[in-house]
Amino acid sequence: MDTLGQRLQMLRGRKGWTQERLAKESGINRNSLACYETDRNRPSSKALRKLAFSLEVKPADLDPELAPVFTPPEPPADCICRNLRAIDRLAMEKLKKLSEADANKVVGFIIELESR
Repeated sequence: MDTLGQRLQMLRGRKGWTQERLAKESGINRNSLACYETDRNRPSSKALRKLAFSLEVKPADLDPELAPVFTPPEPPADCICRNLRAIDRLAMEKLKKLSEADANKVVGFIIELESR
């Protein structure tokens, strides 16, 4: 199985980018990027999102451990439970910290986006 570093190198190579270019596009230090590509360090979730955005992939494409996982929130909000599959694990962690009213607003927004 490919490592995160190998996936980073492969995706960067597909774009024909150097480490310097990916570092510039993502706002990540080139030395840090080199450590990620050689699996000496793991990027933070923020850095992983920046890299994924720059490479035009999902964070879970770089790190399969971040693949969306459905973990039902605490009740009530049945509508939230039905629609959480559209939210990746990182977003779910933030969503659980919101009030029920704010969580319903976020989910409503996502439903509206999905219907377009």
